[in-house]
Amino acid sequence: MVPPNTVFGVAWEPKREASPYPSNLFFSDTVGMITLRCFSCHNLFAFEQINMYNHFSRFARCCVAASIAVVFFATLGCSGENHGTVPVLVTVTHQGAPVAEAVVTFISQDGRAASAVSDANGVAALQTTEGFRGIFPGEYSVSVVKMKTTLTPAAPTADDPERTHTATTEHFLPRKYGSPATSGLNQTITADTRAVQLDLTD
Repeated sequence: MVPPNTVFGVAWEPKREASPYPSNLFFSDTVGMITLRCFSCHNLFAFEQINMYNHFSRFARCCVAASIAVVFFATLGCSGENHGTVPVLVTVTHQGAPVAEAVVTFISQDGRAASAVSDANGVAALQTTEGFRGIFPGEYSVSVVKMKTTLTPAAPTADDPERTHTATTEHFLPRKYGSPATSGLNQTITADTRAVQLDLTD
């Protein structure tokens, strides 16, 4: 015989409620939980909920773990630690004052380069042209540029019938620092280098 308080071998505790449902057996799927309900004499007998998502949960956990791994290795790849670069912060000052929005470029003899734009404190975090954070160790010539280009509406001329604007460029630092060949700024980057100070004068 089937033991009392069991249906199809599933233990349940009766809960009496007025039933609005006409059928004798009803299954509802709510957020991965299947609830077996039996309706008899307009009384609802609720059975213990059976979790059918265990195998899906394992799959979901695997997906989450894989996503975290992808983000981790992508971050590691951008950090430069697997590419031989070292993280270097460059501080730029002109006559003792921090220089914001200056473009700092390091160029080596073998063609490698790294650059960055300084923040409000004059600090720039170098990044290679390959997109790796930091800079490769080596000998570098350095250029520092801060300029502003303004476009002014202008009428066409006989020599330039398609002209609509003229460009005016204002330099905020001595022009010599704009080229590695004339800046006089040279830096040796080693595996232990973490900071470079560039103090510009007139």
